[in-house]
Amino acid sequence: MCTEFNLKIDESTELLDTKTFDDYDTNELLLLSDTIKQSCFEFLFNSRIECCPYCGSVHIVKAGKNSKGRQRYKCNNCKRRFINSTNHSNHLMHWSHLSKEQWEILFYSSLNNDYLSKTAKLVGISIVSAFYNRHKLMYVLNELINKKQLSKKIALDETYLTYQAKGFVNQNRRGISKDKIGIACAIDEAGNYVVHTADRGRPTSSTLIDIFKNSICPGSIVISDSQRSYHQLMDALNIKWIKIPSGEKSNDGYTLEMVNRLHDRIKAFFRGKRNVMTHYLQGYLALFQYSELHTMMIGSKMFQDEFMKINNILSGIRNKDICPEINLYKTLYEC
Repeated sequence: MCTEFNLKIDESTELLDTKTFDDYDTNELLLLSDTIKQSCFEFLFNSRIECCPYCGSVHIVKAGKNSKGRQRYKCNNCKRRFINSTNHSNHLMHWSHLSKEQWEILFYSSLNNDYLSKTAKLVGISIVSAFYNRHKLMYVLNELINKKQLSKKIALDETYLTYQAKGFVNQNRRGISKDKIGIACAIDEAGNYVVHTADRGRPTSSTLIDIFKNSICPGSIVISDSQRSYHQLMDALNIKWIKIPSGEKSNDGYTLEMVNRLHDRIKAFFRGKRNVMTHYLQGYLALFQYSELHTMMIGSKMFQDEFMKINNILSGIRNKDICPEINLYKTLYEC
């Protein structure tokens, strides 16, 4: 554990301040006074849990102790039970060979949208190692985004980036073709939004339904253009649809200005990033969305707490999983 601690107890304070629990053996603990022993064992067995390691929720309560005397917890969100050592092998930092401080620097640099070479230099690792660890981070972030429900007035539209894949030759065809990868975007008037990779070329109705079926609340008003694939989407959602005719910018005062501004921010995020492979695109969209939601957190006291919350989320991803042959982010498009 090697966690330094400072118990504010009058008796033997100097001894406790200079040692860690790994420095103690059972006999030493038994020689301490009853008050200090109780504090030591509580620290050893009841290490502080910040959030649920399965879903990241902070709504956790104590749920008794196991046979070894370790404190058990229950998550009021996902209802799962755990102790402090539950499945650490699937957490972000496990087997990464990076210290907690290096992970925090990598987290900060990634949220700051630094180039990979700059991140590698700041962390003190190679560019290859920075690449793999950034994708491990983005994989976890992708589990956190697109969870909010959109309501009231919602603007929906796609933006497009150049399709990038190993062995693919861009034909530079005009218009929206297979040379482009669509990013489906929806944003409500409160600023909540969902962004997700869609299909090559124009997204199909089935893809849009998969993306938005759990994200748009009943009774909302969706504003979009008159694209054909939206008809089946609106039928599936069974909500009011304000359709802006082709060639027009508004319909009865409704516009797509909100989602167009979101498109601009997405393209600004990817500006300067050369040759981002499409099968990694969803991870970068997760990083974009997470960094926007936590702009005020960067450099603040909340930063370390937020990182530890992310580290507690189970990932189980390894370097060999980060490759074109594995659908890492469960994207919906067909190659």
